[in-house]
This record gives sequence, structure tokens and C-alpha cells, in this order.
Amino acid sequence: VLLSRYFQIQILEHERYSSKSNTNRVRKVTKNAPRGLILDRNGDILVDNFPIYVLTAIPGEMTDQDIQFKLISNYIQSDSAILSSNYNKYYRGQFIPTRLAKDLNFQQISHLEENKLNLQGIYFDQIPERYFPSRVRAPH
Repeated sequence: VLLSRYFQIQILEHERYSSKSNTNRVRKVTKNAPRGLILDRNGDILVDNFPIYVLTAIPGEMTDQDIQFKLISNYIQSDSAILSSNYNKYYRGQFIPTRLAKDLNFQQISHLEENKLNLQGIYFDQIPERYFPSRVRAPH
């Protein structure tokens, strides 16, 4: 009986269990590429970049959303309803990072980092944002 079940799992159902195994151990993480400066012919900067911090959650790793949203709202002085609204707006799947908040400052990130053991599945990332110092809106 054991040998027949072993044969069934290892040979006949190999593809099914292989794909399940890959979803458990392999996670696709998207990173934003750094963007370059745009200069005019004199070398003056038309478009620059500056970093912004985005708070994300991986839904499959979160334990209790309501409690975690309340904790996060205390740490970053934001309304938990806004976090919940952003979560519902940007949700794409159990293992895809979902944006909760944008434009976090250093103090907010520090509070989150100090309390990250209480926040399962909560991460923050730095992404580049365009800045137009010369007030030109279409420098290409």
C-alpha cells in the first residue's frame, strides 16, 4: 500500500505537487529600476529623482489585519480606515505586495522598524519619484 501511494505521489502527481512546492518557496519580487537624470543641452537638470518610502503588506503573511492596521496607524499617525481602504484598492493576491501608505518620513519608518516584530507581513520599500526642478512638465 505504501509503495503504491509513493508511486502515485512521486510519478503520477509530480506536476501538481511540484507547482505547489514552487509557490511555497519561490516568491517573485518586483523592484523599481533607478531612473536617470534628464539634462538640457547646457547640462542643467530638467528632471531629477528623489526617494520615497512606501509601506506594503503581503496578505498571506499577515496574522490579523484589523489589529495590524491599528498598530500601524498608531506608529505612523494615520487613520486605520485609510490603510484598510488602500489595502482593498491595491490588493492583487495573497503573495503580492499590497501598498498601504506612501510618502513615509524617517520618523514613521523608525517607528515601524522598532516594532517590526509585532507586524508580520509588513514591509517598506524605497522607490524613485520624479522631480521637475525647472517647472518643465514635458522635458522629453
